Amino acid sequence: MPLIDVENLTVRLPVPAGMLHAVQGLSFRLDAGEALGIVGESGSGKSMTALALMRLLPRNAQRSADRMHLGGQDLLAMSDRAFADTVQGTRIGMIFQEPMTSLNPVYTIGRQMTEASLRLGRLTSRAAHARAVSLLDRVGIPDPGTRMGQYPHQMSGGQRQRVMIAMALMLEPEVLIADEPTTALDVTVQAQIMALLADLRQETGMAMILISHDLAVVSQATDRVAVMYSGEMVEAGRAAAVLANARHPYTGALLRAIPTIDGPRHRLAAIPGTVAAQMTPPTACVFAPRCADAQPVCTQAQPPVRGDADHWARCILTGPGETALGAAKALPAATENAATADLMIEARDILKLYQMKDGLFGRKKEIRAVDHVSLDVRRGETLALVGESGSGKSTLARILLGLIDPTAGEVLLQGQPIAGMADNARAKLVQPIFQDPYSSLNPRRTVAEIIARPLDLRGVDAAERMRRARDMMDLVRLPTRLLHSYPLHLSGGQRQRVAIARAMINDPEVLICDEPTSALDVSVQAQILNLLSDLQEEFGLTTLIITHDMAVVHQLANRVAVLLQGQLVEEGSAADVLARPKADYTRMLLNAAPRFDHAALQKAAPL
Repeated sequence: MPLIDVENLTVRLPVPAGMLHAVQGLSFRLDAGEALGIVGESGSGKSMTALALMRLLPRNAQRSADRMHLGGQDLLAMSDRAFADTVQGTRIGMIFQEPMTSLNPVYTIGRQMTEASLRLGRLTSRAAHARAVSLLDRVGIPDPGTRMGQYPHQMSGGQRQRVMIAMALMLEPEVLIADEPTTALDVTVQAQIMALLADLRQETGMAMILISHDLAVVSQATDRVAVMYSGEMVEAGRAAAVLANARHPYTGALLRAIPTIDGPRHRLAAIPGTVAAQMTPPTACVFAPRCADAQPVCTQAQPPVRGDADHWARCILTGPGETALGAAKALPAATENAATADLMIEARDILKLYQMKDGLFGRKKEIRAVDHVSLDVRRGETLALVGESGSGKSTLARILLGLIDPTAGEVLLQGQPIAGMADNARAKLVQPIFQDPYSSLNPRRTVAEIIARPLDLRGVDAAERMRRARDMMDLVRLPTRLLHSYPLHLSGGQRQRVAIARAMINDPEVLICDEPTSALDVSVQAQILNLLSDLQEEFGLTTLIITHDMAVVHQLANRVAVLLQGQLVEEGSAADVLARPKADYTRMLLNAAPRFDHAALQKAAPL
């Protein structure tokens, strides 16, 4: 008997335009100790499926199913009170996607970790505290005993995500739903977390549903894969079979959008358009409007389901291999820029110190966020700055942008000290693109106002601002119909394009991009990486990319600089650093990076 048995799950949400069919006819089973990966773009229904299982849907949502069992127990027959007391958080645990909003800001980490155990009488206060400290240690939180008394705002985003993972494991659930559990984490911590979850599955028989846009992580961490699109499951089966021999065009398109960490560089096969909202029950193939292989019959009737339990797809294509990874357009080799090119950024012996106290009456201690770092970036090249959280990457970027002053050292932009530059002059030379497209845009301004804001600050008249905003939207391939929309109405990829357009409207010569794709789906990430490559080639931009994703480094960078605890430990051409790293730390980062190994999956796939 399967541990989880769901048959014909449907979720509908009332929205201003009508009734949104967020999940449609979803069925799956999950055995004890088994891991299911659910993949697909934003809007595919992945998280809504998880919320339906946890009874955390919005109040006005309509959920129905023919069957929803947990270990033979009928979950549909349970009252909300009984479900909350005996299933929610106890038998089924969940790691939520957004650690910034999932922790209560007024409670200590320790209180939030132990609250459920104490309320349910599972553990004594001392035992709950000891287990919480142990779990914090296992997820890589330094000095876990001290962290128990801290508040969420005293921890980084990655640390908060680790707290969320530890909290979900406190009650030893039979099923763990992990919704993008590693998005905010460095590759080393990500590898540590996935290893921990694999160990727990083996030790306790815990089943796991992993929702992720990172197909490399899914390929390594799951037994089965389900591909969702527009609320439907369009392909599913054993992980090796689905990912090695995709039968649905959508799955194949997702696979072609993955950047690799080695091999020849190629233009990523981004999927045009976005996931359409289903306002009526589907009567045809939901992927047909974006499918390059669509045929007239695809728009006239729902496609048949072909295959068996080990691998099936909802498509008219008849067998594996029809959407196999094909040849992609090669990109020029990422070579080191000529030594004769002009120096755009010169950082000379940069030191940044912070003074911190351990508690209100604790002793002050000195933190070296950036420790005597020197580096040059030449015109037209892309330098990747890599390292774990706390290595000093973002602090150094803010110093290079002139947003904070170094404790010692000097930054030159085109030979001029940045410290003495007027704000407008500096903004003409260098512009940032921030990590989070959801918080870096003013929600009360329209797209046109956001993009044109730098021109407004320079006193450019309204007509010219609007003309330039339209030009920038064309440049970043945003439809002009969104000109008067607000960020709320945009997808993550569209918001990131708005941020890029805002940066480009000043015609800068240098872009500093802080994790510009970490919060994006694989298909949207491909669009943004292609766009950055195009802008660099068309305008000869000098680019500094801050990232923990080695595949992004391989895709974009000419050179790589590796930071560890504020110090520069390795620097060189991207080809040399990725293929022949000299520093032990660099080798550790590369070894920890998840890799989508198509050849290995093909060997593991059933014939």
